[in-house]
Amino acid sequence: MNQSEMSAINQAAWNTGAYEAWVIENGTPAHLAATLEPEKILKRVLKHLGNLNGKKVANPLGSRGKAGVAMALLGANVTIFDLSESNKRYALELATAANVKLEYVVGDFMQLETQNDDFDVVLMELGILHWFMDLNALAKQVHGIMNTGGRFVVNDFHPIASKLLSKTQTQTLADRDYFDSSPHSGKVPYQGLIKIETPDCLTRCWTLGEIVTALAQNGFQIETLEETPGWGFDAKIPGLFTLVATAI
Repeated sequence: MNQSEMSAINQAAWNTGAYEAWVIENGTPAHLAATLEPEKILKRVLKHLGNLNGKKVANPLGSRGKAGVAMALLGANVTIFDLSESNKRYALELATAANVKLEYVVGDFMQLETQNDDFDVVLMELGILHWFMDLNALAKQVHGIMNTGGRFVVNDFHPIASKLLSKTQTQTLADRDYFDSSPHSGKVPYQGLIKIETPDCLTRCWTLGEIVTALAQNGFQIETLEETPGWGFDAKIPGLFTLVATAI
C-alpha cells in the first residue's frame, strides 16, 4: 500500500456525505460563521501559532474549514489542502459567510506542486497524521512549502489513546498493540451523523517516537512537545499532544 492508493481510498470516503454531516453537526455555513469564535476554535494551539496577522498559513487536511476560517479572521492568509470536494464546499461557504478569503486546493497533499509557496506557518490538527503512510515523506513535503524559520504546529490524538487504549462503558483497557504498523480500515469520523453508508477509509497510526523522529530527521528543530488529556479517557491519561517545530 502506497500513499497514492491510500489517498484514493480515502478520497472516495470523504466525498460521501461530508457536507451534509457538517450541516448536521455545526449548522449551515452561515450559521457557523455567525457563531464562530476564533480563539475558541484554536484554543489548543493559539499560543503556539503566534501573531497570525499577515502571515501565510497552510492547513493541510483542513476539512470543513473551521480552523482555516478562524485563522483568516485573525488576519492570516490561509490555504487549505484536502482530498474532499464536499469539505471544500462547506469551507468556502463558511469563509464567504464570515467575510474572509480562503484558498482551498483539492487533491492529495503529498502529490501537490507546492515547493515555492513559502508558508510562514503550517497547522495540522486533530486526526491528521494517521492519513499518511510515510511520515518521513510528509515531513519533507511540509518542510518544502515553508520559509526557513517557519513554524510547524501539529495538534493530534495522542498515540497512547489512538494506538493502545480502547474504552468500554465501564473501563479503559490497554488491549491493543502500540507498535502495530499495519493500516486499518474503518469509517469516516462523521459516519454516525448521516444515514447513508460511506465507503471504508484507511488509516495508519504512529507512535510518538516515530512522529518526533520524522520531523527531527527531515529539516525541523523540535521546540515543544506538549501532552494533554483528551476526550473520553481519564484525565490522568494523555489523549492529545501538540508538537511545535521550526523549519531549519
